[in-house]
Amino acid sequence: MNAAPAARIVKTTELYTLIIHPNNTAIVKLNGEQVKEANLLEDFSPPFNPAKEIDDPKDTKPEDWVDESRIADPEATKPEDWDEDAPYEIVDETATKPEDWLENEPLTIPDPDAVQPEE
Repeated sequence: MNAAPAARIVKTTELYTLIIHPNNTAIVKLNGEQVKEANLLEDFSPPFNPAKEIDDPKDTKPEDWVDESRIADPEATKPEDWDEDAPYEIVDETATKPEDWLENEPLTIPDPDAVQPEE
């Protein structure tokens, strides 16, 4: 903890208790009395869940770095037979559905062996 409760130096036995809750909070008790409440993700150093990636303070972008997600190709040209008015998709006029096509069937089929987990 960043600010842990101070230890008591006495001639009797002291009982420290740590209670951790599922919502990532913790309570520290001394002899049954609460002396500290903390968040496990924010109040501990080092943290219980360390960062997945450690930031490098010396990390810098190269001088020629480009932030644009797409860069236009200055040498890109359309083919000579390119038609601007052509449809995006060409529909097949001769296409037909098979005779045994099931029109009203569900999109998914339930698995008869599947079991829902307890949790």
